[in-house]
Amino acid sequence: MGFSRGEDSLRVGLSFNKSFLTQLVALRFARNGLHKAPLAFCPWVYESSATLMKMRPILVCALLAFVANLPAAEKFVTVKSLNALRPYLSQDGVKVRLAPGTYRLDSATSANFLEISGNNSHFDFNGVKLEVDTALIQKAKEESNMVFIKGNRVFLEGLSIETVGAKYGRHGCRAVSIVSDHVTISNVSMKLEGSYPYGYGSFFGIGADQSTLISPKKLSGIRVGGLNDQVIGCRVIMRCFGHAIFLRGAQHALIKDCYIEGALRKTDDILAEQSGPAFDFKFMQYTGKLIPAGEMTSLSEDGIRAYPDDPTINRRTQNIRVENCRVTRMRRAICLAFAAGQNAITGCEVTESERVGYHISSNTTVRDSRGDALYAQVLDISSSDARNADVHLEVLDSRKHYGNDLLAKINGTGHRVVLKESVAGAVPGDMTVELGSDRGFGEGRMKGPRAKKVQLENRTPASVLLQKPTEGCTVNSVGPVDDKGEANSVKRIGMEKP
Repeated sequence: MGFSRGEDSLRVGLSFNKSFLTQLVALRFARNGLHKAPLAFCPWVYESSATLMKMRPILVCALLAFVANLPAAEKFVTVKSLNALRPYLSQDGVKVRLAPGTYRLDSATSANFLEISGNNSHFDFNGVKLEVDTALIQKAKEESNMVFIKGNRVFLEGLSIETVGAKYGRHGCRAVSIVSDHVTISNVSMKLEGSYPYGYGSFFGIGADQSTLISPKKLSGIRVGGLNDQVIGCRVIMRCFGHAIFLRGAQHALIKDCYIEGALRKTDDILAEQSGPAFDFKFMQYTGKLIPAGEMTSLSEDGIRAYPDDPTINRRTQNIRVENCRVTRMRRAICLAFAAGQNAITGCEVTESERVGYHISSNTTVRDSRGDALYAQVLDISSSDARNADVHLEVLDSRKHYGNDLLAKINGTGHRVVLKESVAGAVPGDMTVELGSDRGFGEGRMKGPRAKKVQLENRTPASVLLQKPTEGCTVNSVGPVDDKGEANSVKRIGMEKP
């Protein structure tokens, strides 16, 4: 070949790894924000080592020059105050890093305290703690948002939000609100206080239109309302009344790797109060019923909640994915029951829910997920209009259940449900699975609950009750089955090892 000593060194360097040039090109393009390098410009990179060894050095040098002269990725601009940050929030295509530290948010020019309206921007808030003075919420003349994102294709990462004080607004507040498309918030954490009344859960109503006693003043975590939005690796600690993450008008949203935590209180402790709102209203709920004794209540609303739609833009909430999330001590842990389309829950764990663990409806799959039934049923398919849910659930230790003996409720048509214990003895035999039932969520408000052509495999000792409006269901159960329905197929099976 007639290589010089330097040329021979280059030849040897190329021969030891034929993907070297591929990696070099890819690296350069990755620095410019591209996922794939345009290797159509250099197809010979994929040739064999022998071919590479025959390449003239000038071609290699030309490639290296081509890679080296690609435009460099735009660098982050670093700012060191909220005032310096604000001008960038409305600009397109910016990459801004807020220097690590603690910042106090105690002034704003609108009800959206920090409003991101620019498109195609990246905000790096790693190491940033934002202390939000709840006096701002109190001053707001309309519903407020601590961080309001209305720009498309925004990536926001690393922010920690913590409220200071426990004041509440007349119109409610959200920590982060997304109303635009292709937005991702990643590794955002928040600890929230500031609602009224707090300490009583939903006993005084969930909105101004429902309660004749007290108009609740809510503080919620993250609102998702655009197309293809993602909430990844976020942590929401709720010490207020409101939802942790809720979806309204969102489509094709992904909630992944999130942790949500509320707080619980026994109703007996509420009934023992000698002062406060419960005492003042003689322990009467907004429904006209007395607060029940012997139950556990969550002091917040739902962990992950899908509303049916966003009425302001007339768009349905649908096609929601929840993956690898953990929700504990919330009213309902994961509620996709009001979302349309195809919805999926995968790899999740819910514990100590007040009202429902997994609340779902039509065309929803639940896989590789777990939950307990300590204070409420782990699964609730409450609507008789629900169709074709597909559920595999592992039931965690529920032996010390309190104020609840319902393991699951299943209404609707064409569902496939498998329930199994996480460990032997996790489910006591005094719990029940009910089909065609109005127990649990919606109790007393459901008209004609029914179940039809449901396939249930109950691998737990819990008993199964098929109510009268149950028809054509197939039940294989370890626990005993009481069939009050019509044309059902019932079979007892042996216990499988968890």
